[in-house]
Amino acid sequence: MEVARATGTRVTIHNTRIETLPPFEADAITARACASLTQLLDWAEPFVGQNTRAFFLKGKKVNEELTDARVKWNMQVELSPSLSDADGVIVQIGDLRRV
Repeated sequence: MEVARATGTRVTIHNTRIETLPPFEADAITARACASLTQLLDWAEPFVGQNTRAFFLKGKKVNEELTDARVKWNMQVELSPSLSDADGVIVQIGDLRRV
């Protein structure tokens, strides 16, 4: 919410487990340290549209998780270092589709 306030952006936050939400097309999907990247993408799929971006905080095994995820998924990936965790990496995913 802080970024939304600072930028004046309208947001809707669904503070619940993703698997309990009815599907809809989201602009952005976020999660942090709750499952493997492959599992996160499986959960995110019903909410992914053509322009959806996903942002996931991952740790030291990010490259291993990306390799595993690419068995099931094609995607564009950008990696950025986390500002709050020296071992953390923000994985930004776009153009997500099943292999």
